[in-house]
Order: sequence, then C-alpha cells, then structure tokens
Amino acid sequence: MERKLFFLLIPLFFLVACSVPYKIQKQTDKFYPDRTIYNSTPIILKNSSPFDMAKMSVQFVNIVTKDSTFFGFVFDYTADNWAFLESMLLLMDGKTFELIPSSTPNRNTILGSMVRENIGFRFSSEIIELLKNSNSIDLRVKGQNRSFDFALTTDTKTKLKDFLNNKFSK
Repeated sequence: MERKLFFLLIPLFFLVACSVPYKIQKQTDKFYPDRTIYNSTPIILKNSSPFDMAKMSVQFVNIVTKDSTFFGFVFDYTADNWAFLESMLLLMDGKTFELIPSSTPNRNTILGSMVRENIGFRFSSEIIELLKNSNSIDLRVKGQNRSFDFALTTDTKTKLKDFLNNKFSK
C-alpha cells in the first residue's frame, strides 16, 4: 500500500514543484543580522533515464555577510531507495572539477517507503567565474549506490548565470 502511495504522490509532487514559477527569495536571520541569504526556487533536473522514479532538483544559494560571500548548489533527491549522495563532478567546457559537500548530507524517510536526501556544495571563486563564462555545464551527482548525470538546459544555465551575476533585487 505504501509503495502504491509513493508512486502516486511522486508525480503529483513534481507536477506541483514544476508549476512553481522560478524566483529568487531573500531571507534574513534575526540571530545573524549581517547575514542575507538569497536562494532560488527548486529547479527540477531531468534524469537521463525516463523510467527511473528517482527525482532530483537543485537550488542556487548565495549567503552574503559584510565580510564574505558564499555561493553553492543544494540538491534534493527523492526516491524509493537511498543514493547516499557524497560528491559532485562539474564538467565545464571540457574541464572537470570534483567537489565534496560543504556539510553533512541530510537524510530522512517520508511515508515509510520514500527517502529524501539533501546535499550542499560550496564553490570557490575560480569555479564561480568558470560557471559564469562556460558554454556547456554538465553535472554528475555521485552517491555510494548510484550517480546522476545532468546537462544543464539553456534555460537553467541562463538562470544560473543571472543568479551568479546578482541579477535579482537585493
């Protein structure tokens, strides 16, 4: 019964998620008043296999303080089995970079038969400049049990470059 519910809810979840318009959200924290967080709404990434029920989305994140700026990706994986996500490969115009998470991945179960993993990656200034200027950007999110390859669409690359160039209201 739970497995049937999983297969009914996953397409509904992603239909709703895909219908949310893309925007940048600004957040402040009363405990850290000098910190401003900008994050995008989730962007659904297409898996290379149309028969795979696993779904993944990415959010762009920018944390700004008076002394520093942090930029990165947060991936959200939902499926019926664990991937144990642990690293990411970026392929930009033929150059490959391997990144490790900026913090411990968050893992939990949903409805007893679904799993959800969140993993975040922080980018160096070198990688940010390459992302801004790259013509092709491919991602591989690697886990212990499986990996996912994604070529960023033109629309997603445009959103990423706009985000990196601070083309959102501050």
